[in-house]
Amino acid sequence: MLLRMSNSIPRSAEVFKYAANGDILGLQSLFDLGKASPFDVCSVKGQSALRYAVSKNQLDVCEFLLQKQADPFLEDRTNLCAFDIAWNKIFSGKASRDMQARLQALFLKTDRLEQRGFSKLHQGILGLRHVNLEEELRFSSRTAINQKDADGRTAVSWAAWRGDIDAVELFTKYGSDIKIPSKRQIAPIHYALESGSASVVQFLLNTGADPNHPSDEGLTPLHWLIATHDRPDLVQLLVEYGSALNCGDFTGTTPLMTAVQHNRPRSVRKLIEQGANLEEEDEEGWTALNLAIFMNRHECLKILLDAQANCEHITSDGSSILHFAAENADLKTMQSLVRRSSHLHFPIDSKRQEDGLTALELAEERTVTDEWQLMFLKLCQCT
Repeated sequence: MLLRMSNSIPRSAEVFKYAANGDILGLQSLFDLGKASPFDVCSVKGQSALRYAVSKNQLDVCEFLLQKQADPFLEDRTNLCAFDIAWNKIFSGKASRDMQARLQALFLKTDRLEQRGFSKLHQGILGLRHVNLEEELRFSSRTAINQKDADGRTAVSWAAWRGDIDAVELFTKYGSDIKIPSKRQIAPIHYALESGSASVVQFLLNTGADPNHPSDEGLTPLHWLIATHDRPDLVQLLVEYGSALNCGDFTGTTPLMTAVQHNRPRSVRKLIEQGANLEEEDEEGWTALNLAIFMNRHECLKILLDAQANCEHITSDGSSILHFAAENADLKTMQSLVRRSSHLHFPIDSKRQEDGLTALELAEERTVTDEWQLMFLKLCQCT
């Protein structure tokens, strides 16, 4: 029996970026050069490249990684694996028929699916069997109605996730508890927000759902919404019901940072309008501006700069905005920074603590165009 040990690497590693962005050639190059493997996992959450790929619907990458013997059952720190994510997408009712068929072909049914502990009500909601829900609910006890599956999810949780307002109202009518969270402490309100159904979200909030309920990773409903949709209307709704704007998850990531990570410019603007703090830092001392430059989120970057985000900020490892630009910025990001440089103030370039390199030294290590070099030199003149 061949045992493989997972290699824990930083969340910024290229293997995860390539998996999430569908870059098979980039992944193959990393593997060929020995710079990464299909068994690498993120040091923060323990997620594999395959987990990133299936989460982002990069099914060609999933097929490639599975051919490279990536483990579909490798669980992250929340006990979720790529197989679970794939089947959750199938159960969501939102995937196209073609996507459902391909997911089922890539992630074949196994005993793990049978072990999920779905009750008759669960199976009815998920379409695994024909069930007259109202008749079944009428003759079910409160305990049976609130029965949890193996992941700790109730049937109403799945109904909320599918955006099925009729089923959610029906379950509530017969005594379903809309506050019961899963094992990961993800509540029905989280799943309703993921569905994008404003009617289900409004109904749950009106029925007493907690707009600040944290998952086991500290993800509030606001975090959860922004990670899945760019819906300023739902951001506004949550804020009206008391969602905390600056609450960090277990890594210190705020909803604003989440919006930048997932490239949600409309949500970034709405959060800032509602008073989100641009100065908040995660556990590594990164702000939303650092993330925007690191990930080249061009529209989000423009909004943050227009809102006077702090360009003098230094992260925990001593990196300045110039370090981030030198190491990560593409030409468009660099142009945005230079365009606003007349009213921005960058810290005098210094050596960062991690490797003792200045931003200029980092820039010299990159293979870039002459135009990029010119932009960077202009940026350095603003210190």
